[in-house]
Amino acid sequence: MSKSQICRPLRVVMIAVLILAGFVQSRANDGVGPRFGLTVSSLPEDTPGVVVSDVQSGSVAEAGGLRIGDIIQEVNGKGVMNLADYEYAMHEVDTMVMFLIIRKGEHSYVALEGPAEPAR
Repeated sequence: MSKSQICRPLRVVMIAVLILAGFVQSRANDGVGPRFGLTVSSLPEDTPGVVVSDVQSGSVAEAGGLRIGDIIQEVNGKGVMNLADYEYAMHEVDTMVMFLIIRKGEHSYVALEGPAEPAR
């Protein structure tokens, strides 16, 4: 078997794994599934918070005024230093959440109320 015959199936498997990993991360970022319609991503290690990387059209997050590029530094008064902190804080969220965000250098609070679903 030639090297190119081995590499092609390996590339296909690697692409499938990357796609699946991206899907799992995007589902995990909201911490509570699609009900807020919010996806966040990590920031560089020396920058506290997480950045909003996607806001679904027609979602609670969009209606609440969140925008791509907003930096979330608190969830319901709990500091968010990284993605793990965000996910931990979001697991305690039921139907309402208050974010402290930074947008264009200005701090503000954004409150969201989602459908009545139990927190995970």
